[in-house]
Amino acid sequence: MALNEKLAPDLPDGFEWGAADEALIEQGDGLLETIAALEEAIERDGVTVTGSSGQSRLNSAITELRQARLGVARIVALLSVQIDRAVSSSGQVRRGTRYSPRDVRRR
Repeated sequence: MALNEKLAPDLPDGFEWGAADEALIEQGDGLLETIAALEEAIERDGVTVTGSSGQSRLNSAITELRQARLGVARIVALLSVQIDRAVSSSGQVRRGTRYSPRDVRRR
């Protein structure tokens, strides 16, 4: 499922993503595909793998999976800020609202 589809239930009527938001959604979709591939690799190869000296070591896909999940979480947080800022207390979309990195730091 695409990130946009997962966020759709939270979007008010008339809400439209800006160009920067669409780029974030595209990156998030790429990360979701990476997560699926990493989960398959872990399922196939296991949590531990044999190292170059024959030792048991953590599958590097575990670390990459964690990083990809963090990336998706950050993107969702940025997009959530955009949604929150765009909706007034009455539930109506305010036109011309845009996400600002300064707003995320205050959260």
